[in-house]
Amino acid sequence: MANTTSSGPSSNSLRFGFEDGENLLDELNSGDGVAPALMQDMYDEMSIARRDPEGVLLVGTEGTKAITIILAPQSVVEGIGPVLVPTFDSQRVVAMVSREFIEANAVDCNSEEDQELAQQNWDELLDKLFIATVDIALHTTI
Repeated sequence: MANTTSSGPSSNSLRFGFEDGENLLDELNSGDGVAPALMQDMYDEMSIARRDPEGVLLVGTEGTKAITIILAPQSVVEGIGPVLVPTFDSQRVVAMVSREFIEANAVDCNSEEDQELAQQNWDELLDKLFIATVDIALHTTI
């Protein structure tokens, strides 16, 4: 379940497993106009995700903010999510999604006979959650 993306979903979107955090930072570093503070924020987020990968669904950036989506009980999320979690850093976005929702989707993907299709479906789910989180973060003040 632990995937990261270096940019918003697009044809040039890249994904890295948490064990490939250094590759993500290299990719960010090679990008034009990536602020050093964003690279540090992404490094910090990857460090957190490495310590507790079971609680983190996704770490990424839309280019200006470090975005982390964590798993929480559906009763806390009060639905599927994403729901923003307040942070002290305006360049850091943390959102919760329902652990039960994600686990049900993971079971569906794992039981799919066509694993290529299952991976595509999983990636689309992560993309949708990422886009929804970015949209909420850019249009909401907490």
